[in-house]
Amino acid sequence: MEQQKFYLPNEWFQNFQQLDEPTLPPHAAFRSSLKENISQEAYALCQTVWKDKNWTSMRDHLEYYNHLDAEPFLQAVEKLFNASKELGLDAFKTSLTLPSLTLQLMFSDLPPGVYFTLINQSNSDLHQLIKKNVCGGLSVLFHREHQADVMYIRHREFVENAKLCKKILGYDANSLYLGALKRTMPTGHFIRYQSERTLNHPSVFEPDCLQCNGCNG
Repeated sequence: MEQQKFYLPNEWFQNFQQLDEPTLPPHAAFRSSLKENISQEAYALCQTVWKDKNWTSMRDHLEYYNHLDAEPFLQAVEKLFNASKELGLDAFKTSLTLPSLTLQLMFSDLPPGVYFTLINQSNSDLHQLIKKNVCGGLSVLFHREHQADVMYIRHREFVENAKLCKKILGYDANSLYLGALKRTMPTGHFIRYQSERTLNHPSVFEPDCLQCNGCNG
């Protein structure tokens, strides 16, 4: 990226009048409750930019900060568009995410004999079967801070009935997607094997055995 985010004393601002401050606040003003203070080098950069651009108030500093908060994103979007265009794809017309763009690229250049089988409407129950057996999901932290024997679990929701947090245990698992991709994957046309009971009594439903080329069952 040609640019990067700038620095702003967020918690120093208490009112709109401070935007008219004619000088940069001291280094200590850049400290926040969420992270340590910026480095002396970063503060020196703020002083240099202030002088080079002839700023007259903190309003100028804020405008510059906001521009640098958006411009790197716009640069990334432009590079994504140009890269997809070179591949004959339109990142904003036919797809909105990198996974969908990757899927289009994959299907547009398949070697001979390579194909993918999709589940049709008559076998839609297989989609639900596979979906129900997918494990995992998004991990969301709803609180910035937790303390054992001090804070309560979902206190806003349960109020006086909230339980005291007794222990904090964290897990970190890396490269699970890469590990899954190394395993044998189902490919080709799927085959459904109906149980003998289902064949003799069509009104009786039992889960079928699902098998694909490339997997063992």
